Amino acid sequence: MDTKESDRKAIIDIIYREQQKEEWVKCINIEKAAIIIGISKPTFYRRLGEMTKEGILTRKVKSRKDILYRINFSKLPREYAEVTNFKIWVMTEINNHMEETMKKFDEQEVLKELSTWIGALCSYTVLKQIETGLPYTDAVEYYIKQPGGAPKFLRRIVISKGRGAWTDLEDFSKMAKLMTDEPLGKHEEYQSGLNMFYEVLEKLYPKEFIAFEHVWVGKRKPGEMATEEEKETKQ
Repeated sequence: MDTKESDRKAIIDIIYREQQKEEWVKCINIEKAAIIIGISKPTFYRRLGEMTKEGILTRKVKSRKDILYRINFSKLPREYAEVTNFKIWVMTEINNHMEETMKKFDEQEVLKELSTWIGALCSYTVLKQIETGLPYTDAVEYYIKQPGGAPKFLRRIVISKGRGAWTDLEDFSKMAKLMTDEPLGKHEEYQSGLNMFYEVLEKLYPKEFIAFEHVWVGKRKPGEMATEEEKETKQ
């Protein structure tokens, strides 16, 4: 999928998700969500204009600063409609199960449950894509990248165990950034929480963990040489 198509799908996902709550979605809210997932502001408005011109989106101007959008489902390509609906449903379904697990506030249980659901989703969507020819595997990327999907549960524990627990933050804009796109590795207070998850991951999936870490042994930076001991361990 090219970048243009990827951007359009991402914007439709955002609007579709918000349309579950309101018939019309504020442009500023769509823009904020798009920027969080890496779409630049100029690109966002270019894609928005294209899809409005094509009739996929309807635009309503209430004032210069209050512009609303909604999806015209009759104009939406079939694969967008089916797969987008599936992606939103999947996120809701997995999150409902994860919220129950989160009550235990146990890193191992949370990571194990999350891994189980993501693994099952991978296998299921590959089969659906083979069966229908529609890009059902997009649902995997959607769930693991969206701030409201998989990242939410891991971030919540890591942040709460750091010195700046999100419940104590005075600046709610900082809290929102920490829970969406802020790299937690930049903050020393959250490193121990991240390390806990890495340790759990290695314990739950030792063979796979070694495969994923094959060039990161000893948490080396890219380009650093492995020690003789690390090479022996790897072998």
